[in-house]
Amino acid sequence: AAPAATAGDAAAPVTDNTGQLRRIMVVDDDPILNKLMQHLLKPISTEVQYFTDLPEALMAVQSQDFELIISDFQLPSGECLDFLKKYRRLRPRTPILIISGFLSFEKVLEISKLGVSGVYTKPLNVKDFLTKIKDLLNENAPRQAPSPSASPAKAASEEHHANAEAVYNAQGGYLHGISEPHAELIRQIERYKDFSGTMQFNGPPGSEFDLAARELVRLSKFSDAPPIFLRPSDLKHTFFLNALKAAELQKREMTTFVLLEGHSLDKAGQANLEQLLKREGVYRDYARRFRLIFCSEEDISEKVDRGEFSEFLYFSIGLVGLNIPSLTERKEDIPFLVKKIFTEIRNRQPSLEAKIIQPDVVGWFQSRVWSGNYSEMREKLEWIILNCPVSSIDMEQVKKATLPGVRSSGNTGGVTVKSSEPDKNSGNLDNIFGGNR
Repeated sequence: AAPAATAGDAAAPVTDNTGQLRRIMVVDDDPILNKLMQHLLKPISTEVQYFTDLPEALMAVQSQDFELIISDFQLPSGECLDFLKKYRRLRPRTPILIISGFLSFEKVLEISKLGVSGVYTKPLNVKDFLTKIKDLLNENAPRQAPSPSASPAKAASEEHHANAEAVYNAQGGYLHGISEPHAELIRQIERYKDFSGTMQFNGPPGSEFDLAARELVRLSKFSDAPPIFLRPSDLKHTFFLNALKAAELQKREMTTFVLLEGHSLDKAGQANLEQLLKREGVYRDYARRFRLIFCSEEDISEKVDRGEFSEFLYFSIGLVGLNIPSLTERKEDIPFLVKKIFTEIRNRQPSLEAKIIQPDVVGWFQSRVWSGNYSEMREKLEWIILNCPVSSIDMEQVKKATLPGVRSSGNTGGVTVKSSEPDKNSGNLDNIFGGNR
């Protein structure tokens, strides 16, 4: 396929350091996406060449220089991996953006090793995607070869960070991370996403139980039915039966119930759940219409030994188990989780849009031991964002924002306002956030 017409009448074209106009290649067989690209790229480039075939795109890069490559991962002529490998031999530093409907974690890792600048899932977040393109075209420094004085260790560190960013950018679901424990959790979810029986999610206090459940449902063949979240107090005959009836009325193939804090289920709740799993009594007509995810922060076997938990339930929920790692095991993920949480909070409150967090604050989050895991870290980050009045938040600003009367509320470091009286611990971050370094 010949390249499409170029955007020659673009306003304010972007130029490189020599004043030459930028040339961009787009490789995609989707006419709708190519039309979107024409609209996005016209204002920032004077030449955009479109290809629907990887071999022809490879021929073009052998005879022309491009400032940016944007490619779909899967095309009729195959995956773009071979194209990327060959192109990297020709142009080791040119930025590349990959677009895909869905990529496994292993594929993302494989792509990231080729030095791509980002992997984006469809449908595109147009604002983020365009911002990334502008950054890549305008900010040449991160893409230049290290100066002779640059140490190999620094160059390797920068490359590792770029690869980690690419992996993070590719994750469009509910769970985010780049560490091996995170990757193993994703593999477990992939393995059991379509399992129609009862599953158990095990993890330390404050784990991402709800996000893991949403991710499992999102990836499963039952994704048309959003998960229904329950707590032990909800497991009464009337409430639970109404929830089952509501799911039945939707005529879904399968509804996923997620029982949070399952370890604290009392005897009455256990009896109701046991009836349901045995398809007895009022639950007889609904047992095949749902699957259950039982979330626990404790070792249920110990409760069975003490006679506090039904042995039948214990063996019923233990057929398939997924382990959610603690943040202590996922130190590498914390900077990316901070970025994700910070973005979510800003998006929820437009008045915070101008705020940014400096690296020293991110480093402080990464250095701590979060006994309350994701929930605790999110709570503290939100507190910092809301209580630091400046737009650029660094550790000095965080220390200044520690208000009188704010004290730790226990092991998880919860923040509560006790009084308006000055507190001798004011300004001490370890006292305010529960000193669990």
